[in-house]
Amino acid sequence: MKQPELGKKIIELRKQKGFTQEKLSEKCYLNVRSIQRIEAGEVILRLSTMNLLSEVLEFEFNVADSRDQSFWIIFLHLTNLIPIVIIALIIWALKKNEIPNLRIHGINVLNFQITMYILLLISIPIIIPLGPLIAIYIWLITIMNIVKISLNKDYRYPLSYKFIKEK
Repeated sequence: MKQPELGKKIIELRKQKGFTQEKLSEKCYLNVRSIQRIEAGEVILRLSTMNLLSEVLEFEFNVADSRDQSFWIIFLHLTNLIPIVIIALIIWALKKNEIPNLRIHGINVLNFQITMYILLLISIPIIIPLGPLIAIYIWLITIMNIVKISLNKDYRYPLSYKFIKEK
């Protein structure tokens, strides 16, 4: 089940049970804002959250899609470690309409990669030691962000210029 469809299904099941968003949030031990974001299709659900919703709403959700979405988002961020922007661009172009959150992740990853490659190109004629420092920075930021994404926390790419804008 795709993200927007999942949100619509949760709304439908919640209403069938006669639950408000507040009541559902209490039963699932989530805050109301989380329920709102889930219903709007803005978040990728963790397996534990999916299981709680399944239990409370008495409906078996297709968990494989959630794992597949997480895989593609993490894989997209991992492309930072490979010095070829085209890989992230291909993944983003092919999957951005299938996985709602991948569109924003792709924009952030591509902006970061383009910024870092420009910095690397500038550093080559100026100061050779700057190149390895930039490479270490790329690796550290990428790994930190992948961990944050795996834990469903907010991530960011400092020093990225917004070449590609979000709509």
